[in-house]
Amino acid sequence: MTDSVHRSAFLKRLVAKFPEIEPRLEGYRVGLHLETGVFRDFTQEAIDRGDMKAVESQFGVANWALENGNRQVKGALRVSYLEDLELRGKNGRKALELMPAGLRHAWRNTHEYLGDLLGKHDPKGQLAVLPDRLSRKTAKR
Repeated sequence: MTDSVHRSAFLKRLVAKFPEIEPRLEGYRVGLHLETGVFRDFTQEAIDRGDMKAVESQFGVANWALENGNRQVKGALRVSYLEDLELRGKNGRKALELMPAGLRHAWRNTHEYLGDLLGKHDPKGQLAVLPDRLSRKTAKR
């Protein structure tokens, strides 16, 4: 089932896995990027409070959608979810360790692309949190 998950299937999975997010989505049912931003905030709150079980579960849904989503779902995840997740700090580093490889790869690529666009390495300061074993320079060896 590659590239077949569209907005409604993504949101259906999201609400099925995390029913508590549904009321938050109600005011944002106007666009995929806004809805994906609500999911990002939901994940960020779990990171901030150190609820790594919730973070891992939420990353699982994000990874599923990234692997199986259509172009719009994948784009929304990169721009409205991965780009603004705050992974600096103790809890952020723990969360990064829980991120599935495909999602982490997309996260890293999103920040590298942003750096290329702005002509500045790591403009949001996020790539510095990658341990050496997960950085691109280590992966090339």
